[in-house]
Amino acid sequence: MTETNGDLESMRRRLVDLERSHRRLRVAALAGPALFGAVLLLGLGSDQVVRATSLQILDTQGKPRILLSVAAGLSLLDAEGRPRAILSVDGDGPALALYGETSRNGVILDVRHDGPALTLRDPKGQNRAVLTVLAEGPGLILADDEGTTRAALVQRNDAAEIALMKPDGRTLWHAP
Repeated sequence: MTETNGDLESMRRRLVDLERSHRRLRVAALAGPALFGAVLLLGLGSDQVVRATSLQILDTQGKPRILLSVAAGLSLLDAEGRPRAILSVDGDGPALALYGETSRNGVILDVRHDGPALTLRDPKGQNRAVLTVLAEGPGLILADDEGTTRAALVQRNDAAEIALMKPDGRTLWHAP
């Protein structure tokens, strides 16, 4: 396997990890309300301190707008209950996700053990651009509307590499 293919494979694995992290963020954002009621009732103490593993803040119509939980982090919901911003920390590190109206398109910024990444998602929820910095150096991946990597730019030490891929994932062109 050439170094370019190794770098692309490393970035593809990073994309898979980012997608898994994104799914966890969405599930965690919606799990908080179920735990809130029971925890709040059990957490009220006579010392006037509220102890809970989750907290839910409602708007004037009684709809959840802010969820805070140990498991899911902080989630800001729109009027329809869709997560629009999620700030969390899990075993992989901190993450911030900002979503558009569909809760699919948006931006995910995370810092993991192997480095930070900024992911841009389209309205279908596909990762379209990923900018990351790994131990080997920075990289940029661009994908088509099916989520297939079509271009990659990787800088490692004193050398930069660029590759263009066909829709089936095979290399069309690369330099050097």
